[in-house]
Amino acid sequence: MLPAPILDLFDGQLPEFLPFEDYQRNYIELVLEHTAGKVSDKDGAAQILHMNPRHCSAK
Repeated sequence: MLPAPILDLFDGQLPEFLPFEDYQRNYIELVLEHTAGKVSDKDGAAQILHMNPRHCSAK
C-alpha cells in the first residue's frame, strides 16, 4: 500500500470559496496523482475513493 499523501489541496490557503464540484475535482485529481493515474484494481483511485472505476475521473 502506498503511503498516505499530505492532503493540502490549497497549498495552505483558501483564497476564495469554491463550488463543491470544483473541490471534488481537485480531490479526485490529487488521488489520481497519488496513484500515478491508476484507477482500477488494488490501490487504485476508485478503491481509495470507494467509487465505481467508470465514475472515477477528474473531468
